[in-house]
Amino acid sequence: MSQKLVLMDHDGAVNHYLSVVLLMTMEEVETLGVIVTPADCYIQPAVSATRKILDLMGRSEVPVAASTVRRLNPFPVLFRRNSFACDRLPILNQKGTIETPLISEPGQNFMVGVLRDAAAPVTLMVTGPLTTVAQALDIAPEIESKIQEIVWMGGALDVIGNVSKDMEPGQDMSAEWNAYWDPIAIDRIWKTQIPVVMCPLDITNNVPLTVEFSNLLAKQRKYPISDLAGQCYALAISQD
Repeated sequence: MSQKLVLMDHDGAVNHYLSVVLLMTMEEVETLGVIVTPADCYIQPAVSATRKILDLMGRSEVPVAASTVRRLNPFPVLFRRNSFACDRLPILNQKGTIETPLISEPGQNFMVGVLRDAAAPVTLMVTGPLTTVAQALDIAPEIESKIQEIVWMGGALDVIGNVSKDMEPGQDMSAEWNAYWDPIAIDRIWKTQIPVVMCPLDITNNVPLTVEFSNLLAKQRKYPISDLAGQCYALAISQD
């Protein structure tokens, strides 16, 4: 059976680095590249951490590109600064060098090129805002036919959002951050014929990040990936 073609686009949040790890374990998937959108992160450390993770996974053949899209509503600095911490995790810096290639062109242009060149329609796995996808479609509208579907982590359906008035004056917890960062991009994607599989905030209620789970990872520190997951999740728990 042929592998499913996937292009990932994440925005540097702590859990997104672990999404990269999980994607690399899927034998049924051929990952065509990883794009980092400068949303819930600072782009340089987020790109660096992503490349180091691919090295750690033995997947340095997967290229990484940095998107240069702009936001309407920036993530809080408190969230974004975790990208620096993740990039400096000891397990990612033992080797001292990075083999995973960094693409010189902007991520949105890289996305256009990957989709144009793909032998079959590609699934876009997007765990941040949809801005890079929207801009790629603006650059080359014909690539819409090369997108099999978008699997998107974003939105909130039957639960409250996560944009509070403490973060953004005037907000009422109805918005979700990946959508709020650039609502216009959401509208752009919704006007296409591309199937969208939403993974909204609703599902996170079923998989809470708990201290008990963190302690289970701590007991598996001899395994590099468990150690990485434990260190990343420690940052997420500290925000609660």
